[in-house]
This record gives sequence, structure tokens and C-alpha cells, in this order.
Amino acid sequence: MCWRRSSPLRRSPPKHADLLAAFASRTDYRGARYVMTRDVYGERPARILDADDREIAADYRTWIEAELEQHGGSVRAVWAAHKDAGYRLTEVQPRLYYFVQDRGGAQDNFVQIEVWEEQEFVETRALSTAGALRFADR
Repeated sequence: MCWRRSSPLRRSPPKHADLLAAFASRTDYRGARYVMTRDVYGERPARILDADDREIAADYRTWIEAELEQHGGSVRAVWAAHKDAGYRLTEVQPRLYYFVQDRGGAQDNFVQIEVWEEQEFVETRALSTAGALRFADR
């Protein structure tokens, strides 16, 4: 029978190793550990960009409300004003990360740290000319 020594187990770095290192070097939470991620939160519209990725509006909702007000509440008029501008809508996908730091003693003696992350994606052309559009003007 031949015995071979297996290579040592390789441990993968812990999830969010950079963030855990930041906790350890900049806070008193040197033993914090990752627990879970919640990514059940829905996407939301974020910004309006032009065709060259320059920001037209930092907040889609504020921008569209202002455009509707400027055009007398007419969705059709807003669409007509911007349909050929090549504007694109970005969306944000929020994620919530949970970390804990055990403070010792009783089981409920811990600190829970919540860290929000938002990932932004360029999703679609805003006010696209493609397809049949139906307007429900106010």
C-alpha cells in the first residue's frame, strides 16, 4: 500500500476579505465576520445619462417630475422633446451585507454591522422610440 501525503487544504479567502480587513484596521471590530447577504431588494431607477455617458440628471424621479411639469403634465410632450436624444436610464440594485462581532459572554452580546452596497447598471434607453407607445396623459 502506498501512502501519499495530500497537499494541505487551501482555504479560500473569507467573503468580503477587504471589508473585514478595513474593520480590523480602522475599528475595534477586529474579529468581525461575514454572516449573510440580502439581495431581495428591487431595482430602482437612478440616473439619466446622455449617449456619451454624461449625466443629465442625478435622480430620475426628480428629473421626470420636472420634465412633466415643464411640459404641462403631458407624457407625450416629454417623450417628443427627448425621444431622439439617446438618453439612457440607469438602475441601482441594492444589497445589504451583515457582519457580526462577538463581544464575549452571553449569547446575545454581539454587535451587528449592516453595510449597504448599490450596484448601478445602464439598463435601457429612456424614452425609447422602439415599439408602440401608449400615453396616459394626466
